[in-house]
Amino acid sequence: MSWAVELLGWEDTLPQAGRPQALINPDVERSLLFVGMMHRHWGDVTGSGHTSGFHEEFTLACELFEKTGKPRIALFFKHPGAIQDPGIQLKQVLSFKETIKQSKRFLYKEFEAETAAWQTGFRQNLHRTIFEVIDELEQLPVDAEAAETAGAPSDPVLAQTDVGEDERLLGLRALVDRLADPEQRDQNSVVEIARLRLIASSWPVSGLSEAHLGTHDANVLFRAGLDGDLSSSEALGLIDSGLAHISTQTTPLWRWLAHKDDDLSYTRAIAVWGDDDTLRIGALKVLTAVRAAFTWDPTIIAERFADAKGPVRNALIEYLSALDDSASLEALRVEHARADYATEGSSVAGMFRRLSRQSRSEALQFLIRHNASLPMAHRRKMTWDGLAELEEEDIRLAFSHRDATLREEAALILARRGLLTAAEKLALRSDPSASLRAASVLIALEDGEVTSLPDCERIIVRRSSNALAPAEGARQHERVRFKLLETYSDDALAKEVEALFQPAQDAYEILLRRNWKSMAARARQDIRDNFQDHFDSVIARRRATLGDAVADLTLPNDRELIYEFRASDVPLSFHPAATRVLGLVTPRSVG
Repeated sequence: MSWAVELLGWEDTLPQAGRPQALINPDVERSLLFVGMMHRHWGDVTGSGHTSGFHEEFTLACELFEKTGKPRIALFFKHPGAIQDPGIQLKQVLSFKETIKQSKRFLYKEFEAETAAWQTGFRQNLHRTIFEVIDELEQLPVDAEAAETAGAPSDPVLAQTDVGEDERLLGLRALVDRLADPEQRDQNSVVEIARLRLIASSWPVSGLSEAHLGTHDANVLFRAGLDGDLSSSEALGLIDSGLAHISTQTTPLWRWLAHKDDDLSYTRAIAVWGDDDTLRIGALKVLTAVRAAFTWDPTIIAERFADAKGPVRNALIEYLSALDDSASLEALRVEHARADYATEGSSVAGMFRRLSRQSRSEALQFLIRHNASLPMAHRRKMTWDGLAELEEEDIRLAFSHRDATLREEAALILARRGLLTAAEKLALRSDPSASLRAASVLIALEDGEVTSLPDCERIIVRRSSNALAPAEGARQHERVRFKLLETYSDDALAKEVEALFQPAQDAYEILLRRNWKSMAARARQDIRDNFQDHFDSVIARRRATLGDAVADLTLPNDRELIYEFRASDVPLSFHPAATRVLGLVTPRSVG
């Protein structure tokens, strides 16, 4: 039918200031069908005299229906099952149901836990509503002059591409004649059918949603090489198809653009003046790929994209950030200034990427002065090179930034310059971020303060209701612990190794690095001994699984021979630290 049904619930309302239910109510006001579904929960008071959000929405829907006949109202009650004590919430639901029953104003439905029957009934109700709305729209009077101008493109390029029906009809008649001829019917029939679909998809009809030629049909026409034989409407239909499926039709699209839109005027027009979001995104991706020059006034871009959806504006930001002229930079600044949650991450990343090509310092200043944070995908590979070259004022701002890694880098820079007060250093130890607490320990080490391993762990690792916090604290603690152990003497490190607690691995690695010549023989013997222990444990497990009779026939018994073979092939370590020092693998990878 080419109609779309939009499902609206309170979850779709954006967070903002105001009475919550008052922010949700406009969705009820613009709805054509109000569906109320009740089970055991009634809800909470809304601050307007109503006992729940549903109660206020239902009251509003009834008032609107009395005045305008919309929205239609459908009520469903799911059977609550056997309950000894219904509680206040279910009592309110049951009271509401009884009120509806006594009012004789609504025909409601009840359904059990099995929802198949309810789904069928609801689908029928929804279809009936859609057909009634369509019938109403078809009966509306149409103003002839308005109909002529409705949907007329504001861009002259799009206006010029509106091809008359004569051209389409000629192409369609020619195709029908060939398909009707028995002698030609089987010749290139696949191509002809694909072209027939192309004509249909490029023939706009008011009231129908956009439908673009599919990838398979487009590839059929591409391989047939019919570019020169197509009408202008078909050629633009092919471009539309390529833009709509840009991830899978890249090669055909570039050829069609080269033949029919070599100056990208049509693509530019679609990007800015088009109404189809999919085509606009595809067009912006094309402009981004070729870094097409920015030819619009920034105010036009601001107007045309003001009400565009997030994916469209994100594609615009990607395009603007790929350019280097001042006009596109101004348009990018305007988009960032909107502070829209849907584009905040991409606008920050785009501004940072764009400014970085001009000046690393300017890009860092943008993040710092706007207290902006890069999206996680960018932060993973982000380094703060160049921060130390900024003025002290900017580094101070960075020290209070919302990005913990930036705050950490700023704290270390200020500490090395002697610009952190004792109070600021102490405050770092109780910072919510584990990386800042880790920085406080590193600063103490650089200041020559003695910190024990238990104190280091106590400062960095904290208990938290956030499941990720302890894991982050453990990672930061492991990083700092190694630097702390590097300040230990050999004797102190040897004690940590023999203790075999958590720091033993780091302590052993540091000892190996410091004293490889004297410790090499011991390390090799430890590897051999550990391999033998590991071999014996593996054989014991296999023997217990297979039984002695099978084990005697199938399992090896010469561990020395196996060790020599593996040692010459892939060396094994007795200690995980040797993996980093010697380039070895751990015994756990064997067997």
